[in-house]
Amino acid sequence: MSFEFGENLFAAEEQKSAKTRFKNRNRLGIVANILTIAKTGALKTHLMYKANLSYTMLRDYLKFLLDNGLLSESQYPEDKVTLYRTTDKGVRFLESYVALKDLASLIIDKKPFGPSPALECVAEIESSQSASISSSPFTDL
Repeated sequence: MSFEFGENLFAAEEQKSAKTRFKNRNRLGIVANILTIAKTGALKTHLMYKANLSYTMLRDYLKFLLDNGLLSESQYPEDKVTLYRTTDKGVRFLESYVALKDLASLIIDKKPFGPSPALECVAEIESSQSASISSSPFTDL
């Protein structure tokens, strides 16, 4: 009887870890993940494995990110290598994404509002945008 209890306990733990490990990601989360990986420069295979994407999915995301100026590609013909890097616009997107994600978690968790890095980041972004509205990095999105 105790053996069956141990099996059931193990099965419950396995299901619990599978739920957290394979949690669905949304499109913005995947974009942010790729941009974070590419901050210091990354090869296509590194992006694919670290972001846990298939080649087809990665190709689509890379096209989207390159077309919108969030990612740049540098080709090195002597090494036959293409390196992907997050652009300044991509870094600004990441900062905004993290700030909004933190702000949303505060609201969802119903924590009292107080000084937080996310709110400070939002205030900094707002002050820089009010200084020059015409050169907003998000007008192209």
